[in-house]
Amino acid sequence: MSADMAAWVPATDVEVGLCEARARGDWAAYFDVLAATHVFLADGRREVDAGYGESEIGAPWWNPAIGQWCLTVVTEGMLPVPSADIVFHSPYLHQVGELLAEGGQWLAVNPGTPCEGYFPPNPQLWRMHEQRVKTPDQTKRLRAIRTGPTRGPLAQGLACGAQLCINNGFPWNMVNWHGAGYQNERRTLKEWWGIESRADWLEQQETLLSPNVGASYWEFVLMVRKGVTQAVGRPADAMTWRSATEQVLRAEGESEKTIKKAGGIIGKILRYEARFRADGILAEDQCVSSVRAWYLGRASNMARWGLGARFCDAGETEQRLVQTAELSRAAYSSWADFGLGFVLGRCLHFDEERFGSWFTDMVDVYRTLMSDSGSPWLNIPWFGERGETAERGVAGY
Repeated sequence: MSADMAAWVPATDVEVGLCEARARGDWAAYFDVLAATHVFLADGRREVDAGYGESEIGAPWWNPAIGQWCLTVVTEGMLPVPSADIVFHSPYLHQVGELLAEGGQWLAVNPGTPCEGYFPPNPQLWRMHEQRVKTPDQTKRLRAIRTGPTRGPLAQGLACGAQLCINNGFPWNMVNWHGAGYQNERRTLKEWWGIESRADWLEQQETLLSPNVGASYWEFVLMVRKGVTQAVGRPADAMTWRSATEQVLRAEGESEKTIKKAGGIIGKILRYEARFRADGILAEDQCVSSVRAWYLGRASNMARWGLGARFCDAGETEQRLVQTAELSRAAYSSWADFGLGFVLGRCLHFDEERFGSWFTDMVDVYRTLMSDSGSPWLNIPWFGERGETAERGVAGY
């Protein structure tokens, strides 16, 4: 083995699994790993954007060792820093097999690494592996890039987006973001956010990071409760909170409709907090302080999604991530507070008090981040490189 190969570090659990299966000669396990993750094919961005079809980038190549033309796929830990010219597709494994069968090529997986493999196309067998294991969209667990940031402001900015990364099956500290492939990233941003250009992305990123985003009714009523709590030196009860909110709104000349709307939001928040306590993620004497995390957590991911869609470059993504960390530190006192703010914001936005998957998925992710020994929330001090830790703890953790 060459010195470079000996020094090679598998970046994710995917490459580890491939290495272990290859060392055992267990090719069924090897394909189980591939079937449960994203695989990536390189292509030229100009050709993809213009709809010209395949470019010379990522074209089949002759492998003299096996005497076959091969098409290369790489796993997520092998992806390069996103560039302006090269993008990646992320098909399912059986789809790669069908493409290979049409062209008469072999599959080359991560060539030149200790987890490499070369195989004749067998789309039927590879589909069977996909049916036997979870697909990437169903895999919700804490994952990390072993070679990625784990300390400092950049890591903290990444950790602010960990809830969505876990829910979507991606490593929490992935900076060189390709997501589910260039075209999928663009499609998702268009369908969910209406983003179709760099200008759209910049506008949305600025909105998520703006302090004015806290001017929503959700944040307003929470700020009133915080003010009352600080004034009386104890948590504000529901009646006092409602009364204080009504007084503030009347003093500002707001309508009865607005006052009624604020009262309805207070009721929703109280019922969600009661469920948080019943589920053991919020202590009896604690409340959610702010929903800014709902915006900042998505801003952390938006910085990466913009890179995957090539609406920004890697340097700008890192800048936005550090900015997210700074704003999060100013708004919260601990990862626990931040995480609950994100869960509440997501529920108010999507769940409509159904306590369905919009709620349960995030509660499960929150528990993971507050208990898993590998969690960035347990390993990165809230105040980052200042060396201060302000974790207050949450009931049951």
